Amino acid sequence: MPESTDAEREHAKGCLVEKVCIETSTCYQHSRYSNSKKTNLKHLLRKPVYSIEYERNNRKTTIFDTKKKQVDENSNLHVNCSSRNVRSIPTFPSETYYLDLSLNPIGIIKNSSFGNLHYLQELNLFFCGIKVLEPDAFIGLKKLRKLYLQTYQLTFNLQSFPKGVFRPLKHLTYMNVINTNIDSLELNFASFSQYVISDLLSLNTLIIDLFHDDAGAFILGKGFLSLKRLRVVQAGLCYMDFNNRSLENVPYLESFDLSCCTLTSYEVGALRGRKFKYLNFNAVYMMKNDDYWDMVTDLGTAKIDILVLTATFHIYSFLPKSFFVTLSPSGLTEIYLNDNSVIEAGTGSTGDDILPSTLNYLDLSGNQITEIRYFMQNLSYLNLERNNLGIYLKSKRYSASDVNNLTEVNLSFNKLYYLMFSLFYGHAKLEKLNLNNNFLMDVTFNVSNLYTLKVLDMSNNRIQSFGRKTMDSLDKCFHKSDMQIDISGNVLQCSCGTLPFLKWIIDKRRYFRRMKNMICKFSNGTELTLASFRNTIFLLEKGCSSYTALLIGISISIITTVIIVTVGLVYRYRWRLRYIYYMTRSKYKRYKKVENEQSYKYDAFISYADNERTFIIKNCIPILEGGTGIKLCIHQRDFVPGEEITHNITNSIHESRKTICVITRSFIESYYCMFEFNMARMESIYSRGGQNILFLVFYEQLGPQDLPLVMLELVQQNSYIEYPNDEQGNIVFWEKLKDVLS
Repeated sequence: MPESTDAEREHAKGCLVEKVCIETSTCYQHSRYSNSKKTNLKHLLRKPVYSIEYERNNRKTTIFDTKKKQVDENSNLHVNCSSRNVRSIPTFPSETYYLDLSLNPIGIIKNSSFGNLHYLQELNLFFCGIKVLEPDAFIGLKKLRKLYLQTYQLTFNLQSFPKGVFRPLKHLTYMNVINTNIDSLELNFASFSQYVISDLLSLNTLIIDLFHDDAGAFILGKGFLSLKRLRVVQAGLCYMDFNNRSLENVPYLESFDLSCCTLTSYEVGALRGRKFKYLNFNAVYMMKNDDYWDMVTDLGTAKIDILVLTATFHIYSFLPKSFFVTLSPSGLTEIYLNDNSVIEAGTGSTGDDILPSTLNYLDLSGNQITEIRYFMQNLSYLNLERNNLGIYLKSKRYSASDVNNLTEVNLSFNKLYYLMFSLFYGHAKLEKLNLNNNFLMDVTFNVSNLYTLKVLDMSNNRIQSFGRKTMDSLDKCFHKSDMQIDISGNVLQCSCGTLPFLKWIIDKRRYFRRMKNMICKFSNGTELTLASFRNTIFLLEKGCSSYTALLIGISISIITTVIIVTVGLVYRYRWRLRYIYYMTRSKYKRYKKVENEQSYKYDAFISYADNERTFIIKNCIPILEGGTGIKLCIHQRDFVPGEEITHNITNSIHESRKTICVITRSFIESYYCMFEFNMARMESIYSRGGQNILFLVFYEQLGPQDLPLVMLELVQQNSYIEYPNDEQGNIVFWEKLKDVLS
């Protein structure tokens, strides 16, 4: 490489040192000088310079200042004179590799302005107020590869762009010429394409405004047929008709970007037969709504690897029917449908909801989707971020396929509270699952079958702890797939109840991402990061042990109290409970009060002790049943054989209008006699609506102290009769008893 002369450096100081750098920031140089060169840098250092730096391998290093005069021998010279109020282009060292003159009021690029920059590969003239390029403006730039020529003043005609102005740029592969003067009445796209742009035979990438001039000519005119290496066209300002002639002069195009373009009309067939590696219709605005569906139809007639339809269907709440079926012939591998207004995207119930077999990347993020279900056998990446699938995914799946090839799923920002257990069944190849920024409180879905899962992101949810079942499931994943889980940004609960969970995290910390961002909150509001939680675990365990002892003591006290109260209540209401129990077991349908007296089987049930059997058989039965029509129930005569005695007693009392108890000391001492007495008392209260059916006959002389409390209360509140045991008195006794039973 030729050595720079002192004269060249003297010219360069006009940018680097004198009028420009004195009042502005530094020029950055990425220099390449040989150690053998004894270049005098005094010309560059006559006036104070803050510092001159070069950038190499993404690191800035000062290569010389007022004390250092040596330059890195292995570096290329980068000169940055952006925003320095440069009005004319100075002469720069011939070794300059990169030159930035952006945001300067240059106005005109004169002939031979860069005549000595034979090694320059990148030139930035962004917004330099350039109105005219002189015919030999770029002479000498034989190695230039990138040219940035954005400006509002240049017009696509032969006055701003003279014939052959780009002819010296034999190796130019990239040019940005957007934001031009598109309102000029002197636009001449035909001349520009034929006599100007056609000289850039090595051009690969062109960023240009896409318009029609007043004559109706489109900017991509016939001159573009010479650009056989042109593969990428990106629109700057764009307002055009899109028809089957729009791309006829760029037959080798592989990447076409129409972002933010306004299409006044769309003709089906504009893309037919074309092959694109990348096609971008991001935020394209159609003047006619029907043109959106014409565009979809047309996309299916081309071969497309990557299709971008971001913010394209913003006025529609659903994708057109058979959307993916229509696109299937294009051979799509990636499609971006993010940031639209789609609410429903497939139901999985028809053949229209089958994704193309070639599609492996689907981005539906930033929509308003509440329902989605597709057959997606070959899809590997699914992005459903920023939608409204919280309700839908509680009970339904987004995949209609039993088995799929998904390796990454993004469900972040979806207002998810709960996910159905089988949501990820069939995801045999899933490696990354993103569920961050939702409202999840636990892992409600099955992870035990996700053998290939490497990353589970549940950060920024509402997780306070995991249950034992969840921890066991995750342990299996850790063992099988060495999975990493991220629960940072959740406010975990620090308490005795969550101590096993916290210890589990510490024990499995190598499986957790961003431990430093994991926060644990105590009941008093104190927060602690889990990164420093190891020592606190010990204190929490100590506090929980005393708390556990207290809890056990309180629990025992409560249980003891409940038992005592229960026993007391059972004892107090023992006869009521026994009565209900026996009546229930008897399967007798007479819990209601019997209103019709003729429905009773017996007039009276006689309850007596065995010692009074002679009195009952010889006196009671003959006198009461003889010629009176009264029917008595006597247990030795009328009880059903083979039936439990308690059932016979309760049934007989229930079937009798009255119950007569022959009270003696033997009666009071007999278990079954007292059982009959209490069952008759319960019958009176609960089956007869409080009607007194119990009649006491005192066969022996007994004092109050000899009677049970319940019997004494009954004696004091109700009538009773004593057996006189004399001839005259017996006649009166039996007559009164007959009156009671008749």
